[in-house]
Amino acid sequence: MKNLFQRMIVGLILACVANFSWAYLKNDTIQSRKTFVTMVKQWERETVDPYMVARTYVFDAETSTPYRPNTAGGHENSMFAWRLNQTRFFSVVSSYVPDNDPIEGCENYRRDDINWEGPHCGWINKRNLVCHLFMLTEQGQIAGIGRIEIGRDKKLIQGKPFCYDIKAMTAPKEIEDSMLITLSYIDSAAQADPRSEPDELPMTVLMRFKQDTDGKLIITQDEQCLSNPNRIASIADARKVLKARGCR
Repeated sequence: MKNLFQRMIVGLILACVANFSWAYLKNDTIQSRKTFVTMVKQWERETVDPYMVARTYVFDAETSTPYRPNTAGGHENSMFAWRLNQTRFFSVVSSYVPDNDPIEGCENYRRDDINWEGPHCGWINKRNLVCHLFMLTEQGQIAGIGRIEIGRDKKLIQGKPFCYDIKAMTAPKEIEDSMLITLSYIDSAAQADPRSEPDELPMTVLMRFKQDTDGKLIITQDEQCLSNPNRIASIADARKVLKARGCR
């Protein structure tokens, strides 16, 4: 009887541990990185790109030459496989201009105004690319989208943040169903120089995941645990901040 009771306790503990680890979003293995990236890029062209183009903000829509900015293809170093609730997903971060949030002096900007004397609003609008985390199913369909917000620190940049590059991504074990993404952004108001780009500014965001009963993912950015904007330049530093703040 005692052995039976002990086995029941051990079984209960193992079941709890299994369910605990099973609930976490976690990285999944990839057999061939090259083949995997090729597959995700194809799905991006077929599914993600049309989604972004259809939702890209049209500037000067009432003029004779309305302007729709180009989208930015997915960052290859954002393409990974993940597991959530025994379901496999694939990630890719792509960018587009979803709306118009004019900076000071650009509220009344029109490209056909030949007498415009304000900021370089057209250039700023064109480079206002906002990163979005797309999670794809194993069939290449969009399972969830999380907009990555970058706050505008006027002491650092003149224009709006231009989401520029993805540096690293991971599912931290310290926080259930979440993803840390380290990225860089540049000042959209900086003038283009064919020889170099403006300085990149670092930031790390915490994205939290929930799953509906129909399998759709709800992805939100947690700006309480990691402030927005921040200057956190690595996953390791972000984990230290999360630990210091007692985030769960």
